Amino acid sequence: MNKAPSGMQHSMAPFFMSLAFYIGSMIGAMLIVVAYKSFSPLIGRWKAYTYTEIAIILISMIAPLLIVALSKSMLRFDSNTYWQLWVNHSIELFASLNVNLIFSLILGQLGIMINMPFMLTQVVSGAGLIPRPILPDFFKVMCNISPCFYSIRADYNILYGGNNTHTLWLQLLTIGIVAIIIHLAIVAFQKKRTPLVQPS
Repeated sequence: MNKAPSGMQHSMAPFFMSLAFYIGSMIGAMLIVVAYKSFSPLIGRWKAYTYTEIAIILISMIAPLLIVALSKSMLRFDSNTYWQLWVNHSIELFASLNVNLIFSLILGQLGIMINMPFMLTQVVSGAGLIPRPILPDFFKVMCNISPCFYSIRADYNILYGGNNTHTLWLQLLTIGIVAIIIHLAIVAFQKKRTPLVQPS
């Protein structure tokens, strides 16, 4: 469906770009939750969570500008393709940061113990290395909640032709919104913490 030009940089670009953003989101969520847990006793958990989401949105919009620009130097695509890739990876990063934040909110920095295995499933369930029809059943199920799967497919569409890119973006966005709903439930049930340092 998406015949890529010859060369490893073309056939593997969607996989590596999407995986790089996902790995970055895993590390980013771990750092963001440290800030959330530090400020929530001082300014309140809801205000701290609001700032957390604002930070996620800003990171999601700014970070892809540079990463996609680096890819442009290797793949030689035009400006229209650049901006489509920016939209794709902005939505992917938004969804991925929110997904990784779920277990970080519950377990703090120990959330990496769950986020790491989930990231490893993205390598296979993203279907960038092995086509979805021949994946084992477990990974076919994981495709449905894998930000990498939708991002990789959208990248192939944008770079090499294909349909339903907007549908893939909507599915990615849905993953992010569902993750936010889960966050709200977690924040609502968290116990109020005493600040280590009293505000002056």
